[in-house]
Amino acid sequence: MTPEIAEPVSRCAVLSRAVLDVLDDCPGLCVHELEDVVHDVLGDRGYPETVTVYQTFRRGVMPVPAAVELLAEFGAVDDRVITPLGRWARRALAEPADPAAGEPPGEKPAGRILQLKIMRRHVRPPVWRRVLVPADAGLALLHRIIQVAFDWDDDHLHVFTADGAGYADPNHDLDGYADETAVRLAAVLPRPGRSIDYRYDLGDCWDHTITLEKVVEPDSALTYPYCAGGCGDALVEDRVPDFPERPTPFDQHRINRRLATLGGPSRASSRFTWPAT
Repeated sequence: MTPEIAEPVSRCAVLSRAVLDVLDDCPGLCVHELEDVVHDVLGDRGYPETVTVYQTFRRGVMPVPAAVELLAEFGAVDDRVITPLGRWARRALAEPADPAAGEPPGEKPAGRILQLKIMRRHVRPPVWRRVLVPADAGLALLHRIIQVAFDWDDDHLHVFTADGAGYADPNHDLDGYADETAVRLAAVLPRPGRSIDYRYDLGDCWDHTITLEKVVEPDSALTYPYCAGGCGDALVEDRVPDFPERPTPFDQHRINRRLATLGGPSRASSRFTWPAT
């Protein structure tokens, strides 16, 4: 399945599950009431960018009627009433493939290396880093890698967004965000071309796009994670106008010295002490 198809399919599953939940729990709603309740359900479940769900259908801002029609075609809904098949589908959609479990059956992430491009958005000239990370590494490790790659001190909150679902450090107890330490990169970046979002500093909102460029075989001469390239100075994390600091120039060797302290893939989903300079 191509990336262009895979992302709408995942959003369709999210929307379909919400529609089935509402039809089963609140029977007898009219179309407008159904739209309002589904929208509230999506918001309550903590999808940071609920609008991405609505991109699945091109029939208006609120695609709930189209979702109902689609479910009816499959026999899950009959005149806005959930059927036995719909209840089965509701249970199935409520138990999606566990991101912590990794790849689909027959695909083993162990031993594979993901080449990721981390692009800082909304800045000129461009600022980006290219890193090589084991496929069985977790989002928690990726956060650490980003901090090292951009010479930041992890002084602010951060969140990841993948397919409309949000992930964060569970110690920060952010409402609507799942535990990032339980999610492997192979689950949220299953094939080249797919991307996820990373926001650092929830006040200043430093947004990044993380794209899987390709999957490569491990190189015994390298220690992973590994910075394979980059462009642009690292922006100063907390600027004080009266005491300006110079941005940190991109230094691949320094970054890799620090990345080497993060450990190998066996520690991919663990927390770490902050690496020494």
